[in-house]
Amino acid sequence: LNETSEDVLIAFRRAREQAAWQKNDSSFGIRFFPGSYVLFQGPSYDSRVAAEDEVTTFSSLISTSGISEVVFAKHSGVPSPSGVLAISSSGDTREIDVGFEGKIERR
Repeated sequence: LNETSEDVLIAFRRAREQAAWQKNDSSFGIRFFPGSYVLFQGPSYDSRVAAEDEVTTFSSLISTSGISEVVFAKHSGVPSPSGVLAISSSGDTREIDVGFEGKIERR
């Protein structure tokens, strides 16, 4: 659980940095699925550049809830939406807060 929450925190920060640096002149985001998440390039998961997807899998014993997709705006790195992602396993939970100005931190 700790390793997965740290990996997700790093992925959020990486997506924000790539958007702020305007890599490929694009926004970047993360979409969560059961057992995995995708760091993607584009304005949304549905309209992403699929060739740029970075898929990360995690244990089936871990679940996520809360925000399911966050996109960081090109140049500013501001997320849409902001919110909290809960990562849980065996009754234990870690939370990552994606603030409305782009600050990303563990709660």
